[in-house]
Amino acid sequence: MMNRNQDRALRKICRQGGKLTLPTTDGPLTIEVTLRQRTNHPDRADAKISESPTSFLKLNDWSPRELYADLAERIEDQYQVLSEADDAPEVQS
Repeated sequence: MMNRNQDRALRKICRQGGKLTLPTTDGPLTIEVTLRQRTNHPDRADAKISESPTSFLKLNDWSPRELYADLAERIEDQYQVLSEADDAPEVQS
């Protein structure tokens, strides 16, 4: 289960784009969000979730709010995130 700081970091990258690395029991989980600026569909985002350099899952053309909800649920269901107090999530813009 993600702690409050990790949840905030996930919410931030879904709104602003960027890269987040969360510690899990199976190793680091990297989430990369790219925002799109299109005239017909403003505020759309793509995401890539990877557990290793060779395997990843892409989520294309989501609203930032829907993307956050899906990622939060997916992380909660599929990964054991380490939420120790001294493990601050690593966020890159």
